[in-house]
Amino acid sequence: MLGLWDKLPHPGFPVLFHSVIGEDMREERSPSFFNPQEVAIVVDYVKHLMEYRKVKLKESDIGVISPYRKQVNLHM
Repeated sequence: MLGLWDKLPHPGFPVLFHSVIGEDMREERSPSFFNPQEVAIVVDYVKHLMEYRKVKLKESDIGVISPYRKQVNLHM
């Protein structure tokens, strides 16, 4: 059923890649970067998934991959 989620570009393939133009930032004492625009997009996707009524999902069912370690820890 998740393969029918309307946000998937290829129904039946529950993987999503989304390129976002934004600004890479970093905190003064950290070598790791984050992009607030990318974080906002991911949060939006996760909210949509959690509200998707055809399938009951837990947060632990969703995986997010980021090339920036700091971004993984950033919650907006």
